[in-house]
Amino acid sequence: MADRFSSTSSFDSFDYENTNSETSSTHSVATLFDPIKESAMTPYNLFDQFIEIDGRYYFNDKELKSYLPSDKQEHDRAYIQFYVYKVLWKGNYSSPITHDLSLGINVLDVGCGGAPWTLAMALDFPLSSFVGVDISPLFPEERPPNAAFIKCDVHDGLPFPDNSFDFVWQAFLIVCIDWQAWREKVMKELIRVTKPGGYIEIMDMDAMVMNPGEIGRKLNQLQLTSYADAGINVMSSKGVLEAFGELSDKVTVEAVHKRKYRFGKHAGKLGEMALACYIQALESMGAFLGPLFEVTDDGYKQLIIDYYNELNNGNSYLASCYRITVKKNGSRM
Repeated sequence: MADRFSSTSSFDSFDYENTNSETSSTHSVATLFDPIKESAMTPYNLFDQFIEIDGRYYFNDKELKSYLPSDKQEHDRAYIQFYVYKVLWKGNYSSPITHDLSLGINVLDVGCGGAPWTLAMALDFPLSSFVGVDISPLFPEERPPNAAFIKCDVHDGLPFPDNSFDFVWQAFLIVCIDWQAWREKVMKELIRVTKPGGYIEIMDMDAMVMNPGEIGRKLNQLQLTSYADAGINVMSSKGVLEAFGELSDKVTVEAVHKRKYRFGKHAGKLGEMALACYIQALESMGAFLGPLFEVTDDGYKQLIIDYYNELNNGNSYLASCYRITVKKNGSRM
């Protein structure tokens, strides 16, 4: 991977401007990054931000609602999951921006995590510039020269000027933060930093298990109660559409796509990979879900084994994986 990313250039010297493209950026790297030097690049104590539970590290932040850990093991799982979604959708995005990406535009990945999407896109489109932001500072040490990462808590806003990006991507963030915070703050920030005529794409889950077995039914009920208590919307596609629809003076919903996220051997190799990723995620959430199921640590481990068999031999799937494409009103310069 090091050879693949090696280059004599760097993101800091990368020229955002492409004079041969009508869709070229109007911000240089210096202009884009000046406002974040004080707010997002200040020192932080890594040890204060994580708590260790059963050998896994979880981000220690009250506003972050995710039960998933933030460590290398979770990042490795997320890379496999990224591949599953890429195959499911036959691509890394659904917005009509391929031509613009090939010419060179500014792209923001909000809640990038370990950045599998950011890195893949940066490699596929070397003339475009990619910035990933996340509350966790565990970013890839090796990166293409056209990719950069910034520690940023979206609850505090995005540290960029208005109209900075041609394409803003957000994947699987809604299930990790308070729904009202996303609707009232984060969504408006996505719109603010997008250029007129630019696109915002949201990919997330309606995360209830359909055609569930006995364990799946109980998990559904626990999700509805525990996530609702935490302010999380686990069936968010309708809410996202309504939220953007209320801002029709600023944005226009261009497209809504949904896919079933099928589990197990009946769905072929992709279903087996999807199930493996899902089970690994549930295993890593045992410290939080075990008490909800009212089982011991060993009992939870057995429960997950039983649930794996239930899903693998059944016909269950998550309600939907969705992509919503929104265009910011106005003309591109």
